[in-house]
Amino acid sequence: MDVTADIVFMVDSSASVGNPNFKKEKEFVKSLARLVNVTSEKSRVAVIAYSRSTIPVVRFDGYQSLDDLDKKVDDMPLLGESYRRMDVALQSAAQILNSARQHTPKIAVLLTAGRQIPGGVSLDTAARPLRNLNITVIVVAVGQQYDKQELDPVVSEQKDLFEIESFNVLLSRARTIGKAIEEKSGNLPSILGYRSYQATIFQ
Repeated sequence: MDVTADIVFMVDSSASVGNPNFKKEKEFVKSLARLVNVTSEKSRVAVIAYSRSTIPVVRFDGYQSLDDLDKKVDDMPLLGESYRRMDVALQSAAQILNSARQHTPKIAVLLTAGRQIPGGVSLDTAARPLRNLNITVIVVAVGQQYDKQELDPVVSEQKDLFEIESFNVLLSRARTIGKAIEEKSGNLPSILGYRSYQATIFQ
């Protein structure tokens, strides 16, 4: 794929995900990194894990090769907290992308397997700094426990919200999400036939 962008992945690391599914998230992130041309001259990726809080896993300048990136993603810990704070993840992504390369498309990819804990900042408010920085947010919602209405305000266009029925098929959807990133990076014209990549994805 022809992609030039700075991309932040926000990986759901809450307790309800569990270790087996967390490993599937890791494989998904590693696959996407390869699809979007991760090199110093083209695309760069950063990775954060989130639950009640966030931890940085990979910084834009924190890997020397794809193998090095793979190892850092593989070493990412499952935080395993009972709270899911997507608002904190979005805020962290905005901070990271605020110092990304100038004149380069910026994309934030939020993986989630459930609802935001009550009492946090609304996701609409949390996503505002990203919108103010002209950052595209892509949401990958997995399973049956998320709330689509809660996630709708995070994306600028409905086609940027991907609903994946289970973690078992997440990796097989990496190319579909990669095509969406390619379009958002400005290297793939939007076409009428793009609907096959949009919104709800079924087996």
